[in-house]
This record gives sequence, structure tokens and C-alpha cells, in this order.
Amino acid sequence: MNLHSLALAIPLLPLAAAAIVGLVRPIGRRGGLAATISIAAAAASLGCALLLLSHTAERFVLKLPWLPVGGRTLAEVGLRFDGISAPMLVVVGTVALMVQIYSVGYLSDEASGPRGRYFTWQSLFLFAMQGFVLSPNLLQLFSFYELIGLCSYLLIGYYWEKPSAGRAAVKAFWITKLGDVGFLIGLLVCWTQYKSFDLAAIEHAMTAGPAQANTWLLPALLFCGVASKSAQFPLHVWLPDAMEGPTPVSALLHAATMVAAGVYLLVSTSFLFAASPVMGEVVMYVGAFTAVFAALQGCVQNDIKRVLAYSTCSQLGLMVAAIGAGSVAAGYFHLVTHAFFKSLLFLAAGSAIHAVHTNDLREMGGLGRGMRWTGVFFGVGMLALAGIPPLSGFFSKELILASLEEHPVALVLGLATTIMTPYYMGRAFLLAFSGKPRSAAAEHPHESGWLMRGPMLLLCSLALIMGVFLWSFADTIHEPVHLEVTSIGLLGIALALAGLGLAWVFHGPRKTVIDALPKSLLEAARSSGVDALYVFGWRHVVFVFAATVSFFDRYIVDGLMNLIGWAGDRAGDALRRVQTGRAQDYVLALFLGLLALVAWGVWGG
Repeated sequence: MNLHSLALAIPLLPLAAAAIVGLVRPIGRRGGLAATISIAAAAASLGCALLLLSHTAERFVLKLPWLPVGGRTLAEVGLRFDGISAPMLVVVGTVALMVQIYSVGYLSDEASGPRGRYFTWQSLFLFAMQGFVLSPNLLQLFSFYELIGLCSYLLIGYYWEKPSAGRAAVKAFWITKLGDVGFLIGLLVCWTQYKSFDLAAIEHAMTAGPAQANTWLLPALLFCGVASKSAQFPLHVWLPDAMEGPTPVSALLHAATMVAAGVYLLVSTSFLFAASPVMGEVVMYVGAFTAVFAALQGCVQNDIKRVLAYSTCSQLGLMVAAIGAGSVAAGYFHLVTHAFFKSLLFLAAGSAIHAVHTNDLREMGGLGRGMRWTGVFFGVGMLALAGIPPLSGFFSKELILASLEEHPVALVLGLATTIMTPYYMGRAFLLAFSGKPRSAAAEHPHESGWLMRGPMLLLCSLALIMGVFLWSFADTIHEPVHLEVTSIGLLGIALALAGLGLAWVFHGPRKTVIDALPKSLLEAARSSGVDALYVFGWRHVVFVFAATVSFFDRYIVDGLMNLIGWAGDRAGDALRRVQTGRAQDYVLALFLGLLALVAWGVWGG
């Protein structure tokens, strides 16, 4: 099989699985068979991605005409394989395969077991994500971006009988659509400026042609889409609520892949942001603020999945900040390492939830005794996320701090995130796996089977060793990296250890404290007010604006049209009185007219 065929097979295999499981009803009704087909397609897709990864030097683009208008091609559809897309294909494929295998064990305790619709949507999401990664132009990127959002909506609301899941799905859908409106307007601006959606053509036009006066506009609009999908402040509010979906969904969409789509879009269009220093700084500060804001929220959550959700917002903020500061390699490498250890953390959290049937850290405790595998997996993921050497998160975190070194404010925010991250992750680990059980269910937990442990074991291995591939990764994306443990790096390590130390002081097994801060401060921190601002804006801005438009439409526009109609009706009624159809009336009118003419001739002339 040649490289072009391999690239085509990567998205088409999961698409075929989604079509078979979703459209062939006998297969869809048999959850086990549906899972087998979906997992086989994901494994084959990953195999193709791994084969392509060994040929990153052989870049290629496949294009077919699409949307012909007026004798010319408005856009093209195709595939782009290069050093940027190659690592992401493997990341998405690996996490998706592990999550699908894990899902079989996780959903087995449910009344109907694994369901066909679940694996249909999983396969459709994998197709959308791989198609997004391989897209060579902005229009195709946008199309797959929207399909990713649709799959997210379907999977968040998988437990359709839960009202909270339905609300969370709708919230995620509309918040991401809000940002995507900016992306869509950006497409129009892109065509106006460059008469093309092709990424390579746009980059060439920027370097070869005269400088554009408004280089900030297109990246600003594209960043709207980035901020919504990658949960950047203030469009982050949908991600914590998205934890209403099954935990494997949280690992796939909302920790490792779907939310990473925005960062990948930022990587793919980084040349636009590099051409606009102002937008680069805006992106950097938005990311840095999101990182520290979400980390603060993670420190006060008692739902283990919401802790991880806010952690995801925070780490995505660090990636965005690094790319805004000009270090694409730092942001992209953190995306890769984060995908593995954060999906590991979500799957380990799911294993604990599967055993005790609660997400609440206050009802856990002591799980490490009966769930040693899960405890080790969560612990490794925690240390990787905290940036403890030599785990993978250490390498990518050091690159990010180094990229912010010339920006003091952003660096301070990054360092604040560096100490809070190990604190809230250490808190979650200690409350869940150490100390004494704090509920009846936590007294006798059962370890998950190998269908769940196997994927966690592979992800754990990747979290341990991924950092050593930093320099080969840099070669793949053709951007040199320099990892030197400077004073900033040493400070980062010290802060990470200090964060773990604080977690041990407040939440260690001998002195377990659920909340280390006063209740009033905790409530203030948990209710950050962003959701309240959205509600206020919806009720007092959107509704008032809608009511004003409705009044204008109903009483001004419709009123004017009704007045014109009423005037026409009255005029017609008056004319009907003149045109009676009776001969005597016409003779009288003729006589009166003659009298008027005679009078005018006698007295007027």
C-alpha cells in the first residue's frame, strides 16, 4: 500500500465502521459486535498512522476540485501529510483505540451493556478528528471542526435520560458554536484577502505579496474558534459541565483530542499569528490567564472529573500561551504529552468511579488498598501532569516556561499554574486513594478488569517515556528546541515539589482535610461568576435586544406595512363608490362635468 492510500485509509476506516454500525440495525443492536467492528477499524487506522509516521520526510498533498463556481474552483478537498499532521494522527488514533477498548469494560455493568449508538458516535468522531488533522485548507478544517462539535454534543448527552446530561450537551454545543461564528466570518475574510482557503497558498501569499494592513483580523477571527473548542476564558464554561458524559468520552473528547482540535488549529495557522505581533500577545495572555484561572478552580472542586476538567482548561491555556509567545514546538509537544497522561488520569478516575459509583472525592478514600493498579496509574498521571522529572510532562512544561521567559506577566501566571497544578492533583490523589474509606462503597472497592487496565497500562507507559522523544518530535515538525534547565526551569521544579508538599500537608493520610480554605472563600472560588455573567447577558442583553427587535418588527415594520395596506383598502373603497356601474350616475357625472366646463368658459376665460 502506497503512502497516499495509507493516508486515505486513516479517516475512511472509522467512517466505514460508523456507517456499518449505525446503518445496519442488526449490528447496531448487538453491542459486542458493534464494539468489535469499531475497535478493529480504530486499530487499523492507528496502524496506518504509525506506518506514515516513519515517512514524515515524504510530505505530500492530495487535492480534488470542490465547489466549482463560475468556471473556477472555489475550494478543494484533499489530504495534507507533513511533520505537523503526522504526530497528531498517532496521538488521536492511540487515545481513541485505548478509550474504545476501555469502554467495553466500563459500560459492561450498565443494563444494556455497550450500545451500538455509542460506538457509532465514537467511530464518527474518530473520522472527524483524523479528517480535521489531514485537512489542507481552512474550509475543510471548518467542515470537520463542525462535525467534531456534533459528535461532542451526541456523546456528552449519551445518557439522554439524565436532564443534566442534556443541558450539558446543549451548553457545549452553543458555546462552541458561538466561537465557530468567528471562524466562519474568518473564512469570508480569508477569501476576500487571499482568494484562497489553502493554507500553503495563504502562507505563500503572505510572504511573496505586499504586506496586509489588517494582519490581525483573520487570526483574531480564527482564534474565536480556537477559544471555544479549546475552552479558553471566557468560553471555557462548557467543559466542566461536559463531564456528564461517560468517563471514557471525557478521556477521548474533553481531555485528549476534541479540545486539542483548537490548539492544533492554532499550530496549523501559526504563521498568521506570527505575522501579527499584537494578536500573538493577545493569544499568549488569554492562554496564560486561562491557565491560572482554571487551576484555581481545580483546587476547590470535589468532583474528581471536574478537577480533571479544570486541569484540562489550565493545560490548554499553557499550550495556547506558548504558541502565542512564538514557540509552536513547546505548545504542540505539550499537546502530545498531555493527551497521554490526561487520558490516563480520566481512565483511572473512571476506574475508581466504576468501583465506588460516585464522582465525589468526599465519598472515596483508601481506594489504593483495593485498587493498587488504578492507584499507580493515577499517581503516574498526576506526577506527569505536575511536571516531575523525568516524566513526559516535565519536558513539555519546561519548554513552555522557557518560551514565556521574555514575557514577565505571562511567566508569573505560568509559574502560579506550576504550583497549583501539583497541589490540586495531589489533593485529588490523596483524597481518593489514601487515608481511610469515607463511605460504605469505598470500604470494599474492586479492581477493574484487564479490558480497562490494559489501555491504562499502555497510556501509563507513554506518560513515562514520551519525554525522551522530544528531539525526534522536533525533527518531525522541523523546529529546533533547546531544553536547558535554567534558573526558571529549576524554579519550576521547586514549585512543582512545593505544590505536592502542600497537598501532603493538608490532605495527607494522617491529616485528611477535604477543604483547606474557609468555606466562604471556597464558595467564592467555586462560583467564579462567569456562568452568572452568561445568564445575566442572556436575560438582560440578549432577551432585551430580542424584545426590542420584536417590537420594531411588529409595530414599526409590520405597522407600516399594515398602514399601507389599510390606505390602499380605503382608497379602493372610495373608488368603488365612484365606479357604481349605474347609467344614471354616469349621466349625472357627465352633466356636472359639462356644467363645470361652461362655468369655466364663462367666468374663467
